[in-house]
Amino acid sequence: MNVSFNSSFDGMPADASIAQQALTVIVSYIRTEKLREGDLLPSADFFVEKYGFSRVMVREAMCYLKGMGIVISGKGSGFRLAKINPMAGFGRLLPFFFALSKDSGDIILMRNNMELGSFPSVVRNITDADLLELEKIVDTGRQVLRKDVLHNVEFIAVDTDFHTVLNRVSGNELLIAVTEYYQMKLGTATAKEQIADETHRSIFATAQMEHEQILNALKLKSPESGLIALYNHVKRRYHPSAIFYKYQ
Repeated sequence: MNVSFNSSFDGMPADASIAQQALTVIVSYIRTEKLREGDLLPSADFFVEKYGFSRVMVREAMCYLKGMGIVISGKGSGFRLAKINPMAGFGRLLPFFFALSKDSGDIILMRNNMELGSFPSVVRNITDADLLELEKIVDTGRQVLRKDVLHNVEFIAVDTDFHTVLNRVSGNELLIAVTEYYQMKLGTATAKEQIADETHRSIFATAQMEHEQILNALKLKSPESGLIALYNHVKRRYHPSAIFYKYQ
């Protein structure tokens, strides 16, 4: 078998497994031939005959690429190049990352930092329909806070909805992937029966005020004042989201 690896991506130690070498050769072929979404990859026989791999090794490499979302296949149709979306792969890893994380608050920190960095995009991309959606969420928050008996989960839902709109408008796919997983975690909240005490009600009231400040900044197309309000909102130690994790 005579396999040449020229680029830094293709560089592989001599003791690399044959399966790893097969994987690298296939990826190199995709790049060298400049394949695009939907293009058909050569059959296993091509790589077997040209590079001396076994069919089992080629199949293993293809299955790995399929699992990563790089190629797709249909019954009897061979493998085709998929639409390369690194965020899709990241989204699949999120449950494992946070399941193994020693601090569930990592997901809050990650989302908050990315949200701050994406806010200027929100200001540029926001539409009247988006503003109307945010206004409805803010109004819901006011109604929730007027209740005599307030459950934590009620305002947490308002806060989640507000941030979901901001993240969607940002167009940041990584941030959206994190937010979707974050919503799933909140959807399984064990804190939903916890009644908000006066301290929590005060936290929610502050968060509500900050939602309104962010919304006003978006209406005025003012990234500076919006960023200040958003920073204060997400960097506070007792952000509404943290209440959820307290009961995990």
